[in-house]
Amino acid sequence: MQLEHFKLRYTRSKRQKLIMTIAAFLVFVTTYALILPAITIDIDTAENEPGMSVDSEGLYLPALSINKDIEDTKVSIDAKDGVFPEGTTMSLSKPKSDGLRYLLESAVKGTISKYEAIGVEFKDGDGNKVEPHNKYDVKISKGH
Repeated sequence: MQLEHFKLRYTRSKRQKLIMTIAAFLVFVTTYALILPAITIDIDTAENEPGMSVDSEGLYLPALSINKDIEDTKVSIDAKDGVFPEGTTMSLSKPKSDGLRYLLESAVKGTISKYEAIGVEFKDGDGNKVEPHNKYDVKISKGH
């Protein structure tokens, strides 16, 4: 009776070890299979994938901090790595108020007595418009 019990425990133990080994192997293979495309992807393919932010020219995308003034308003941009290409500049403008007032009043469904709008545009070192690849912080201060 004890011998049968020992054999049964030994068989279960071997079976559990085998199942755990197979499970660990499957986890490793699955993880490798999922990460392999990300490791080996080229820039052309990555550009066409949704959710991937890759600079089309393979440029370095460093952290960026820009401060600019327009009239009595200061605009500060702080972006982490991967948001803008190296050499990005920012320009500010005051948009025409006619159409903007209408848009704002229709959005709030009322009359707006005072507002201020600032247009922000980013350009790379060659003067081409640049769109951010991710979120960035904007701070606006009046009357500095």
